[in-house]
Amino acid sequence: MVPKVRVPQHAGSFYPRTPETVSAMIQDLLPDNIQPVNNLRALIVPHAGWAYSGRTAARAYAQINPKNYRRIILLAPSHYVAINKLSLCPFDVLQTPIGDLTVDARLRDQLLKEGIASGSEAHALEHATEVHFPFLAWFCSDLPVLPILTGQMSQDDIARAARQLAPHWDQQTLVVVSSDFTHYGNHFAYLPFPVSEAPKKIRALDYQAIRHILKLDAKAFTAFCRETGATICGRVPIQILLQMTTNADTASLIAYTTSAEQTGDYSHSVSYAAISIHPAPYSPDSQQIMLRIARDAIRTVLLHKRVQIPQNLPAELQQVGACFVTLRIGERLRGCIGSIMAHRPLIDDLIGNAIQAAFHDPRFPPLSLDELEETNIHLSILSSPRPVTSPDEIILGYHGIILNHGPARAVFLPEVAIEQGWDLEETLQALSRKAGLPANAWEQATFEVFTTFSFGED
Repeated sequence: MVPKVRVPQHAGSFYPRTPETVSAMIQDLLPDNIQPVNNLRALIVPHAGWAYSGRTAARAYAQINPKNYRRIILLAPSHYVAINKLSLCPFDVLQTPIGDLTVDARLRDQLLKEGIASGSEAHALEHATEVHFPFLAWFCSDLPVLPILTGQMSQDDIARAARQLAPHWDQQTLVVVSSDFTHYGNHFAYLPFPVSEAPKKIRALDYQAIRHILKLDAKAFTAFCRETGATICGRVPIQILLQMTTNADTASLIAYTTSAEQTGDYSHSVSYAAISIHPAPYSPDSQQIMLRIARDAIRTVLLHKRVQIPQNLPAELQQVGACFVTLRIGERLRGCIGSIMAHRPLIDDLIGNAIQAAFHDPRFPPLSLDELEETNIHLSILSSPRPVTSPDEIILGYHGIILNHGPARAVFLPEVAIEQGWDLEETLQALSRKAGLPANAWEQATFEVFTTFSFGED
């Protein structure tokens, strides 16, 4: 049987047309300092023209180690053709200027038997899949790909799709979700705030969505989209992915930008984020043990008893580690204390910082027993800090930041900038003030960065 070939529709507009120009542009877009990640499970990657979103997309694709996979599932929204629920790619070959990709016909046949339909017209036209094909041909040309388009779907349909796809998301299957974030301006019929406020408020809006994704909180992300009318074109594929994840997974922000940051035109702006999902470094059981120990330590002090370290702990909790303990009542911060450098067993650091956050954070009075019942505990386990040569190396939302300025020092966890909706300069100004320095002191400071694995009772 003659293979059914999908011919590029957007080469020369969304990305270059010739093999030479495609190869040259990918090489130009690639970051210098990102290494492949061996345990990557999924990526959220933008699908706009490469001139705008290509660098963000390249940072995501640079994390792929193709030797770890046997196939890729590409989930994307349908922009041109109204489809019902999910649509499987009916083509056998996906042409790109730098080589062809093979469609995973075996997986497609399995899903067809499970009741998911295919449709050629939507897949033939769709740019939200096509802009990824040259990247996939560059990074993992030998892997079969199954593009799946989503239409407008009810929450029941989304949950059903997640249940259908989850059994096929094994350790050798990489899921790539194609989505841009906020589309702002008259052209998109989305003007929730004036253009004069757009630079800050677009970022704040996107960071709210990103925060829910980083927490793998499908319900909160869905509610956010409904309440804000967020113009995240791939919100349905993102919802499906989030419902496929478990508490054995975690997420990290790789990069974020907007088209307006490049054009200067905030009256017409599209946002782009690259996000990775990978296995959590601590098992779900260990996470629950740590949260329970933190709460028990605080309660024990409130009851005027001596804190005892539990016996028979998992080995990973007995290794040297550093953590932050954050306490919240509702959305209100109630205490946050932590260690930047690992200097004692993680379990000792956890107990010590839980007690410090509850009773010795100088910003708050000691926690009461009644308050403890309302308090949500959130833990962040830190990597070892490393110096950066320039603030430009800091990735907001991914890196925790340590500012050093003479004897003064201050630290922000990665989520601070996202929660506040700050850009890099605003973040560094706030960090300077936290260190007791003028807002512009960061310009003469040095910086270290770290990453965290965060989880909580919420």
